[in-house]
Parts: sequence; structure tokens; C-alpha cells
Amino acid sequence: METRILKIRGRTEAAAAARLAATSRWMKAGGWHLVDYSAETGSALYDRDPDAPPLGWLDPTRWAPGPAWWHPAALLPLGGLSWPKALILLLAIAVVGTVFLGLWLETRLGLPGAQETAEEQWRVVTADALNVREGPSTSSQVVGVLYRNQRVLVRSGTKGWFQVVHPVRGYAAANYLEAEPPP
Repeated sequence: METRILKIRGRTEAAAAARLAATSRWMKAGGWHLVDYSAETGSALYDRDPDAPPLGWLDPTRWAPGPAWWHPAALLPLGGLSWPKALILLLAIAVVGTVFLGLWLETRLGLPGAQETAEEQWRVVTADALNVREGPSTSSQVVGVLYRNQRVLVRSGTKGWFQVVHPVRGYAAANYLEAEPPP
């Protein structure tokens, strides 16, 4: 006859009792039954019925000491958390993490959509070639050139100039940057 001794943990007596019940249901599915439980040590002794079908190689009761190995609540230090609540919590953490990872990657890769704020807007260049300057003045140094039909991301400007944010940083004359038509 096969036996297994499993450690049943819980922060409270109710949590330990819930974990014992879950473990017993899990073990019963593999042909095991509870023989003895010691609340003092948190140990549960299980025997396997001799007439139960043999355990398959992938049967978790063959290798793992108990459901604490795959139970989502075991991954978090929240003793006594029920299976559905633990699963919902893990899924919520995964979704939030995925969103933040996507935003972080988008920002790190320098994609224009990640840098756009409420005061920024997309414009289209209407001149054949438009100089981008260090400051909002024709006497400022030229830092780049924009060409006809090129999309640029700009911030609100002053005195006939837009501050260009993408693809090059600087200032460009507002009368050569037309609002982009809606898609």
C-alpha cells in the first residue's frame, strides 16, 4: 500500500481546514484517502486504495507532494485564498503587467504614439522643404528639414511657430504645417 504525508499549511485554522479539504478532494481524484490529520503539526497522512488504477506518469499525485504546488494561492503570500479568487487575482496581475510592459516597450522604442500628449497633434508639411530650427526665429540655427506631405508631431507654438517633437526636435513655421485630415 502506498502512503503520502503532506504538509497542510494555513495562516488560520479556517485556512488550514480549507486547504485540507481542497487537498483531500485533489488526492481522492487519484485514488487516495485521508487516514490521519494532525492540526498541531499540519501533517496529513494519505493511503492509496490497492484496487485503484495505476498512476500515470503525468499524474500529479505521483510526483508532487500536494496541490500547493499548482494552486495559484500558493504563488502568493495570501494564505487561505480560495481557488477562484486566486485565479482572478493572477489574471488581473497578468493583464496589468502586460499593459504596462506594452506601454514601456512602446516608449523605449520611441514610437510616436507613445509620446503624444493632449497638447500634441499631428500635422502635414505643405512646403516643398521646411527648415526646422533651434528656436522660434528665422535667425536660429537649422537643425533639420521636413518635406512635403511628411507627417510631424507638434506642440502648440507661439507667434507663428510650432515646436516640432517628431521626427526631429525644433521649431517650424506654423503657416507651412497643415492640420492632418481625419482618417
